Amino acid sequence: MYLLLGIAVFTVLVSCSSAPAAAQSEFKFTEGSIQEARDFLRLHGYYIATVDGDQPQARPFGTAAIFEGKLYIIITGKAKNVSKQMAANPRIAIVAHERNSVNWRRITATAVNDDRLEAKQAVLADHPGMEAVYPL
Repeated sequence: MYLLLGIAVFTVLVSCSSAPAAAQSEFKFTEGSIQEARDFLRLHGYYIATVDGDQPQARPFGTAAIFEGKLYIIITGKAKNVSKQMAANPRIAIVAHERNSVNWRRITATAVNDDRLEAKQAVLADHPGMEAVYPL
């Protein structure tokens, strides 16, 4: 990952599964379930946990899109701490929880910065209004 001024979009390479608490069963990213994961994250919002030195950091996000068959999870500025933390250590955790329910998702993954204009355009097109915050 390169830390230049501008917008960053990240896709995730899932390295282990997440599990819904209610069913306690495996939730894996198959072709159909990637859409389920995107929909769950977008509907309920989610937190991303990163590492800052020896301290964990978590912050809420709401963007999730599918581009070229991969889950894209973040739109952020490259100068922001979250982007810098993922550049230094791309291992992250994503947690989403359905309000007033025991249904939740935890995904551990490796964040990969996709600096292609096409990826940024696709994610921004899927989230109207974000281009005003993060112009290309």
